[in-house]
Amino acid sequence: MISKSLGGNKVRYLNILNNDIKFSGNRYSYSFIKISNKEKKTIKLNFFTIFVLSKNIQSNFLINGKKIKIDKGDCVNFYNYGLTNISSEKGSICLLISGVKKKKNGKTRLEIIKKNNLYTVKKPWGYEKWLNGRGKYYAFKKIFLKSSFKTSLQYHRFKCETNLLYTGTAQLVYKKNKKVHNNKVRNKDLKKQNLKFVSEIFVKPSTLHRIIAKTNIQLFETSTPHLDDVIRVSDDRKRPSGLIKSEHKN
Repeated sequence: MISKSLGGNKVRYLNILNNDIKFSGNRYSYSFIKISNKEKKTIKLNFFTIFVLSKNIQSNFLINGKKIKIDKGDCVNFYNYGLTNISSEKGSICLLISGVKKKKNGKTRLEIIKKNNLYTVKKPWGYEKWLNGRGKYYAFKKIFLKSSFKTSLQYHRFKCETNLLYTGTAQLVYKKNKKVHNNKVRNKDLKKQNLKFVSEIFVKPSTLHRIIAKTNIQLFETSTPHLDDVIRVSDDRKRPSGLIKSEHKN
C-alpha cells in the first residue's frame, strides 16, 4: 500500500479490495467489508449506509439475524441504530459502509433503496447517485464520469471528502505551488498524477482538486454533509459555485 501527499490531497494506492479496510477520514467512518458465508460482523455506528458492491445471486443478507432482500447496487440506510450485526448465508457479500457515531435522537428506522430508485444528480461529465439523500450527518455518493470528461477544478471551505476510485483509470489534478491562492491559480501552478483502481483520495478543506477520467470511471465518495460547498475555480461549462438547481431535476 503506497501513500502520497499531492498538493494536500492524500492518495493511497490499494491495488485490490480483498480484505476489510478502513479508509481515511476522522469526521465520518468509511470502510470496505467482505462477509463470507455464515460469517457475522458488527457495525458500531448509529447512522450509516450500506452499499452492496457484489453478492452471490443465491446469498442471503441478514441484519441482526433477520433476512433482508437486497441485490447488487442497492443500499440500506440505518437511523438511530446501536450495535448492528450483519451476516451472510449461502455465499459472500462485499459492502461499502459509510456513517457516523452520533447520539440517538429518534426511533430506530431502516430504509432500503433499490438501485433504480436512488436520487440522481445529472452532471455534464456523468452523474452522481446520492445513496443517503441529503444526509444530516454525512454524505455518501456513487459517481460516474465518462471517458475524457473532467470535474471542475474546485475546493471546499468546510467539506472533507474521501473518494474511492473503484473502476477505470483517471488523473488527479492538484496545485503544486502552495504559495498561490486557489482562486488565482494558473495552468503552470498545476500538476497531474495518474490514478488507477483501487485508489483512495482524501481531500481536506481548501485543497484544490480535479478528476480527469481517462476511461469511464466509477467513484464512491463519503464526505461531511456540506454538499453545496463547492468553489469552482475553473469549469468547462462555466458553472458557478455551489448548488446547480438544474442538475437536480429527477
